[in-house]
Amino acid sequence: MTRSEAREAGLTRYYTGKPCKHNHFEERWTSNGHCLACDKQHQQAKRDANPEANRERVKAWQKANPKRHAKKTTTHFRYKKYGLTSEKVEQMLHVQQNLCAICKKPFPKTPNVDHCHKSRKVRGLLCNPCNQGLGLFKDDPISLTNAILYLQENQ
Repeated sequence: MTRSEAREAGLTRYYTGKPCKHNHFEERWTSNGHCLACDKQHQQAKRDANPEANRERVKAWQKANPKRHAKKTTTHFRYKKYGLTSEKVEQMLHVQQNLCAICKKPFPKTPNVDHCHKSRKVRGLLCNPCNQGLGLFKDDPISLTNAILYLQENQ
């Protein structure tokens, strides 16, 4: 595909099947024709050349875009720690009908990812109080059962 064909199709990136001048077989940006790998290297070199200016730029963006920053941070953390993509989280929310897996109440804020601390396997999405409750009981079913019995006996 050519750059002009990609523009006409409304694409932001396109693939020519040919290497760039640095021998990368990568997609290219429709806006400037640059290869994504070269562009990434250029941006990294720019950040490395002046890390303090980059830090200030990032802080300014975060301050100007607090909601986008929070969402970006949460999304990145979930992917890095649990391997969850935004699509997978949306699917989990749909299956749980946007309700906490334990108390069955709607999430007041961003749901927590519940996981087994031994196997790291994701179990579901929880509201903050339910997630903290499990954590305080160290995910121990016996302690949780004892707590239920205690509550039932002392009503």
